[in-house]
Amino acid sequence: MAKGANIDASGNGGGNIYIRGGQIVMENAYVFADTQGTENGQSITIKAADKFIAKGSRITTEALKNSRGDGGNINVAARKISLTDGTQIAGSTRSSGTVGNITITGTDAINLSGF
Repeated sequence: MAKGANIDASGNGGGNIYIRGGQIVMENAYVFADTQGTENGQSITIKAADKFIAKGSRITTEALKNSRGDGGNINVAARKISLTDGTQIAGSTRSSGTVGNITITGTDAINLSGF
């Protein structure tokens, strides 16, 4: 369980983030791969063999202000996915770059609850 943990690979082009496991639980955790420069952003991939549970967490690939690169993709896959308590999975742009794709795949169930 990542409780209050942060992973930040942001920068000029950002960096790829791969998180893999049987069951992944994030609570009030943040995962960022935002681009701040001229290069395109990289992807965040989260793959759980069983469950991915996120409570009050944030996962982003943004093209930040004054960057010229595109935001990266976000891919989340698990048998069961639960996003609760205000969890956000977001791609956005505050520049001339485009937003990456967000793909969420739950083979058995996807639960979204909270604000």
